[in-house]
Amino acid sequence: VENLGKTMVSEGHSINDRFLCALLLSYALACPRQTLRAEAAFVDARAKGVPLNRHIFAALRRAVGKARCKQLLVAQDTLPL
Repeated sequence: VENLGKTMVSEGHSINDRFLCALLLSYALACPRQTLRAEAAFVDARAKGVPLNRHIFAALRRAVGKARCKQLLVAQDTLPL
């Protein structure tokens, strides 16, 4: 999924919410789980203005765990309503 993202960016496409969700899920399902990469991808996407939704929040939670997910959402001021 990371390679696909690099290809998309090199071809001038921007990362969207669906791609971010797929990326976070791939980090969640990796063995071992890639929590640091998931955090970095989330923070980077947020900085680039990628719209967030409940699917992204669920994927982030699966990737980094409930407590860390809440910390990241508070730090990024993106708590879901």
